[in-house]
Amino acid sequence: MNALKRLGLLVLASLVGCAGEGFVEVDDSIVGSGAPLVGVDGSKDGSDTGCNVVLRSMKRIPNNTGGYVTQGPSGSWVWKAVIDVSDAAVAENLSVAVLYQRSQAWRSKTAAKTTVSEGGFTRFEVDFWEDMPAEGMSGTALRNTRVPVIPYLVLAQGGRLFDHNRIADPVASYVISGEAGLQIGEDAGVCKPASTIPVRDGATVRFTASGVETAGAIAAGSPLTVDYALERLPNCRGTHNGFPAWDLLANVRFLPSGQVVEGSVRAFVNNYGTPTSQAYAVPFTTDVPAGTNRVEIWFRNYSGAGNNCEAWDSNNGQNYGFDVLGAVGWIGNADLAISRGGAGPCDGAALGDGFTYDTWTRQRAAYRNLCFQVWKQGTTDFANPNLWQQIDVQVHFRYGPDLPWQTAYVPSFDRVGNNARYKLDLGSLDPFRSYYCTQEPYAKSADGQYDQASMEFFVVANGVPLKKADGSNFTGTYLDYSMNHCPK
Repeated sequence: MNALKRLGLLVLASLVGCAGEGFVEVDDSIVGSGAPLVGVDGSKDGSDTGCNVVLRSMKRIPNNTGGYVTQGPSGSWVWKAVIDVSDAAVAENLSVAVLYQRSQAWRSKTAAKTTVSEGGFTRFEVDFWEDMPAEGMSGTALRNTRVPVIPYLVLAQGGRLFDHNRIADPVASYVISGEAGLQIGEDAGVCKPASTIPVRDGATVRFTASGVETAGAIAAGSPLTVDYALERLPNCRGTHNGFPAWDLLANVRFLPSGQVVEGSVRAFVNNYGTPTSQAYAVPFTTDVPAGTNRVEIWFRNYSGAGNNCEAWDSNNGQNYGFDVLGAVGWIGNADLAISRGGAGPCDGAALGDGFTYDTWTRQRAAYRNLCFQVWKQGTTDFANPNLWQQIDVQVHFRYGPDLPWQTAYVPSFDRVGNNARYKLDLGSLDPFRSYYCTQEPYAKSADGQYDQASMEFFVVANGVPLKKADGSNFTGTYLDYSMNHCPK
């Protein structure tokens, strides 16, 4: 009997839905007095330490122009919560939600089930923004922001089971805070799924007032974000005619190329479009070029307008250095495995130029995978528990030549000889998948019976691409019956 059944749980229908703006939005109830409590059975609230409901990450959604997606009349930022739920809880069809507190009230949002199901977990996601911090807030207000938040399962007997798999205090919550960059990152050591890798969104190097911290692995072809505490360089704050006339720049050098990029890590609070002298930190993000094996970072604070004040934060002139994931030696053997079963999840034919994902695939196929192999000497040629940290594998895709590229991480599956084999569930990229409001462009098929979306894609492992033999990108075609692709 599984852990949830020992709690005496019954089946509870999962509530899922779809919103029209590309965000997962199901319910928006205000919980007047229901802060997370501690209980002992299914009729009361309890804390889960058995990996039944696990917060993976909670971050603002980038808008691909250097900022973040906003919603509502107040321009609130949109946060995405990524939650893994155990097979035991999914089997009992339990509803998954997030509770967060703003303006004294606790607000609840129900999460939607995705098609990602692997390693003993199924992934749920929910986007929320109501009454959350907005881009018009002052730097002081953002720094002082603290939003308690916690995911939970709705139990059949009326109680709730809250995620305490990395929160020791049974009555505490996670906190979205300005001090932590308004996000909750992933802890790869907590409830690690079997046969999969944690999701990473590039790497972040934080220069705090007391030290330097790195989150995620720095990899060629991936974004690198630099967060800098302005109090590390408190001088050179010149003004001109009462307005700020200083800047604080992050400099990033990529080796061995020697290429240097720079960007400001400070901004000023505006008063109806006029900058004040109140500064606050802003992150600087850049992409790590292919072939990079090391990154150096340093900072320059200076005043202009006739003021020659200048200060440096450069590790005593040595610069701050960080290793970059090394290039793999080979990537290939791309196979397409679409079948009802019998064979293995990666047993199929060569990918060729691409794939077609039709209604039969969506409704009948047990496997809908793209599998490929990667070799890196000293990394893939043994059962390496740190493989996910040493090889960064992504699929880049888009549904039109004028649309921005999107990125998803690809999990490792098994080993073939000295190679690591990776498995991408093509259903996770399906624009017509269940519980998803299709945002991607699509058209009628040639016979007029189906809706058809075309996808261009390629795979990258530590900056080394996997493409067609002629160097062009693969293509995928998704077909579905003509219908409303945003079911209510």
